[in-house]
Amino acid sequence: MQTSPRLSQPLTPKDNAPLVTLDDACRYIAALPDDVAQLKAWRDAAALVLAARYGTPTESALKELTKRLELALFVSFRLALGWRRAAEHQWMRQAARL
Repeated sequence: MQTSPRLSQPLTPKDNAPLVTLDDACRYIAALPDDVAQLKAWRDAAALVLAARYGTPTESALKELTKRLELALFVSFRLALGWRRAAEHQWMRQAARL
């Protein structure tokens, strides 16, 4: 059995285990309530997840998919935020500049 590609970074929805792989993202999106799944951000993220699922996702495609998932989680108030998450983002931005 082939392993699922990893997202470019783990995303933690509120009251859910972290989304680490493409399969995790598929399961999470499939379980969304209809009213949430119909939000444009979630439709966009789902389209990218499906394209990656049925193709061979590149590293840049997985980065874009992860950003879209994070946006969808954020706009639907489902992203777990905290000082640690904010610090991780800060560290990643600083590392990217080096």
